[in-house]
Amino acid sequence: MIGGSGYVGLITGLGLAELGNEVTGVDIDPAKIEMLNQGHTRIYEETIDLNEVLRRNLQEGRIRFTTGLSEGEKSAQVIFIAVGTPEKQDGEGDFSQVINAAEDILKYTNGYQVIVIKSTVPIEVIELCNSIFTREKVEGEDFDIVSNPEFLREGRGFYDFFHQTRIVIGTGSQRARNIMRQLYAPLTGPLPEVHKGKPDPQFDFHNCDYGKLNNRTPLLETDINSAQMIKYASNAFLATRISFCNEIASICERVGADIKEVTKGMGYDPRIGSEYLEAGIGFGGPCLEKDL
Repeated sequence: MIGGSGYVGLITGLGLAELGNEVTGVDIDPAKIEMLNQGHTRIYEETIDLNEVLRRNLQEGRIRFTTGLSEGEKSAQVIFIAVGTPEKQDGEGDFSQVINAAEDILKYTNGYQVIVIKSTVPIEVIELCNSIFTREKVEGEDFDIVSNPEFLREGRGFYDFFHQTRIVIGTGSQRARNIMRQLYAPLTGPLPEVHKGKPDPQFDFHNCDYGKLNNRTPLLETDINSAQMIKYASNAFLATRISFCNEIASICERVGADIKEVTKGMGYDPRIGSEYLEAGIGFGGPCLEKDL
């Protein structure tokens, strides 16, 4: 079950459905749920028509959407919390949706279930979620919490799901770790010979075997706190790279150097690379500023 059918929730749900899992997407917005069940989404992806993916999985019964949490949770072995964490006026994140989701899930938990925090939240928020569940449940017997941060780029999220740079699983429970290993197994095995050498940007998403698409993704198993810090540290470092390039651009203007040539030369160094190494007006989007 995926709690939250926004960008991260929908992309994760469709990706898992494409891997053969039965997925229920839950959201409190009835209009959004009705639109999704009719096979329509406003989310744009550069690499694929997401509406086509959505309709195919609806028709084949691998995914469905509902506003009723109890419907999605009854038989769910893994429950993802992928709700929004919008920015407050003071710049901090608003994590109330995550807390509310945990409170709602507690009402309907049934047997042992893995609660996966996909939303980006500080460490203390996960501790608070754990305290919510332990009011009525026993950790390790009725539930376990896993931190599984996302690293999706807007506009290329569906592509990124199948070409992940790493999958991070943070938990102290071996039982939960084994379940998450099984869930992501199609993406983490050795890459079959048939797919070697195929240029990723031109990959035919419509005809490929998703279970063999990119099963070479590194799987990093760690504790919950480290998993959360991997997400925050990664975004902080990306923001640092952009800010650094802007500072270098200012120096280039004063000394008559070409910032594009400078960053191009830097990018050839394998220790540096060329990603997030372009000068501009700064960084934006829903993640970097808030996470900093």
